Amino acid sequence: MTLLRALTSEVLKLRRTFALKLAVLAPMAMVILVAFIVAQSPYSTINAAGRDNAWVIYTNMLLRLWSLLALNLVIILESVLIGGIDQFGGNFKSLLTRPVHRWELYSAKLLVTIALILISSIVILLGLLLSGFLLPLLEKQLIFRRDLPLALILRRWGAVFVLSIPTIAIQHCVTMKSRSFAVASALGFVGFIAGVVINLTPVDALPVWCQYAPWAVPMLPFAKHPTIHLGEIFGLEIIGGLMISAYGIWEFGRKQVL
Repeated sequence: MTLLRALTSEVLKLRRTFALKLAVLAPMAMVILVAFIVAQSPYSTINAAGRDNAWVIYTNMLLRLWSLLALNLVIILESVLIGGIDQFGGNFKSLLTRPVHRWELYSAKLLVTIALILISSIVILLGLLLSGFLLPLLEKQLIFRRDLPLALILRRWGAVFVLSIPTIAIQHCVTMKSRSFAVASALGFVGFIAGVVINLTPVDALPVWCQYAPWAVPMLPFAKHPTIHLGEIFGLEIIGGLMISAYGIWEFGRKQVL
């Protein structure tokens, strides 16, 4: 019950931050951007590989750009906003005197952060489907087949979200441990840049372990390299996320608040 109270408290605190608006506005902006690019250049984007594959190409294009450019940035900002609302505001001293276990406070903030990323992912999915139906009405040269490959879309969308959870766990752990907004954000931005570099570099030019980097793995559902085993990475990333969360709870439990 105390965990539920902690979750309720964290949800109420969202009113004091930009977190909820960010969770909706960031994916909406990405959908609008990609839809605009596709509408302006239908032959070099969707129609280049044949009109029969329009849904698959559009799905891959939108989810790739979301994974590469926006997802990690949203994770950084949401983690700092949720994890740092008490941390950087100096409210932990009074917060930790309440009859709530520290692991419950840590877990509540982590769950709220994951929920916000899930909201962003749902907005991306709904935006993908809606824009896919609207684009042919706005640009006659675009033709999306009526038999929507929903199973494929959901599978790739779900993979991107699940593979982002270890990054959320890492960023949340750093935010809850750090006393500085700059430090908490800096690690996230370094990871973001590393993820972009890894995904833009030819696979043959990188060590094998790079494919397991948390900031790079959300792009793996779209990789075609035969050495990448998505099922194996799924397992490793989930285990890694749980281990990081367990360490974060242990570290937060011994945190000294002055």
